[in-house]
Amino acid sequence: MASLWKLPFVCVVEDNYYGVTVSKKDSTSISRNSDRASAYGCFGEYVEGNDADLIYAAAERAVARARDGLGPTILEVQTARLKGHYAGDQNAYVPQDIKDKYFQDPIPTYRDRLLQEGASSETSLRSVEKRISDEVDEAIKFGRDSDYPDAAEALQGVFA
Repeated sequence: MASLWKLPFVCVVEDNYYGVTVSKKDSTSISRNSDRASAYGCFGEYVEGNDADLIYAAAERAVARARDGLGPTILEVQTARLKGHYAGDQNAYVPQDIKDKYFQDPIPTYRDRLLQEGASSETSLRSVEKRISDEVDEAIKFGRDSDYPDAAEALQGVFA
């Protein structure tokens, strides 16, 4: 429907190689989710890796298409889980060479790049990290301190 009506919709598919504990290559014949976009009349774009700049640029293009009235985009961001799919999942089904190659936290890598390129300073990055940590702590506190919602409202706005 989004394609038919040319809705300004960007769907981000974060693909981490696995559906719970089954490798994507063992469960589907299509290697890229973004390749499926054309079947829905959408534009599809694939971004490999955990490069924040590449992801930002792809998202910018998708948003521009949406704003220009060109309809939805399925943006596939290939990444990897840093931990198992659920608590207690040790990722034993993932070969170690794959973990070593792909399962890297992109945040420290990007942080180092910002410093090396002179795009930021250690002081500035520490300030950003502190603000983020404080915001997360505040959100957790809000959640824990908040009352549970009224059970009568549980199904409001649910249409499926």
